[in-house]
Amino acid sequence: MFESSSGYYPNNPNTLEKDVRSFLKGHPKLGVVPKVVISPEGGLSDCGTVYGKLYSAIDFSKFNNVVIIGSPPVKTGPEISYVDERFKTPLGEVEIDTNFTTQLNLSEHFEKRDDLFHLPFVEMQLIFLQVLMDDFKVVPIMFENNLDEESWDAAVKKISEILNPQDLLITCSNLATSEEKGKETIKKYNTKILNCLRGDLEKAKFKKKGESYNMSGWRAILTGLNSRKDFDRFHLFGHSIKTADPILESRTTGFAGVCFD
Repeated sequence: MFESSSGYYPNNPNTLEKDVRSFLKGHPKLGVVPKVVISPEGGLSDCGTVYGKLYSAIDFSKFNNVVIIGSPPVKTGPEISYVDERFKTPLGEVEIDTNFTTQLNLSEHFEKRDDLFHLPFVEMQLIFLQVLMDDFKVVPIMFENNLDEESWDAAVKKISEILNPQDLLITCSNLATSEEKGKETIKKYNTKILNCLRGDLEKAKFKKKGESYNMSGWRAILTGLNSRKDFDRFHLFGHSIKTADPILESRTTGFAGVCFD
């Protein structure tokens, strides 16, 4: 069982639920039934407001299970992996959708991981989902950013075959830039974000091996968008980056959440 990660949120259940509800309070309930969600992976102090805006907008009554894709917290181990141990947060336990993981196990491209103690990118979604959903199971999947294209394409195809309309697909990336990276690096990653949101996946890819490590969860974003295509629109929550682009017109930097439907 994956136990709660101390430090990402309060370990007292009453305090945690109160905090989660405070971030949800006051945001529009848009009733979006998304094909894919891009969510932050950071803690409440950095991304709580974005989580609140993002998850307030979703109609969770349409979903039974949640597939969460992100980057592994360690750079060793298999490039494409999943875990089948249930999670325990202060708000209770969440079971694994073993029907889904069994099908992943039948594919040569997915490997079960037993070497992880915590998966913060999963836990941060769970504490909001536990407040908003009555009952659900979860499937945690991890992709290394620098995975080769052939293996990645095969893995995306497998996920696409298993997903059903009752599965909420969440991909985790902070979609953020840092001043520490320098202006040219910020410009490059902002361009990748814009191409991703426009659905131009070929331009969103990183061409140079190694550079995508600087964008946490980038492969997760592309996996989600390729697993469920044909989006009519997207809803952007809480993101501000330095660009004159009309999609993300802003003068500041920050974090983002996106619903594609």
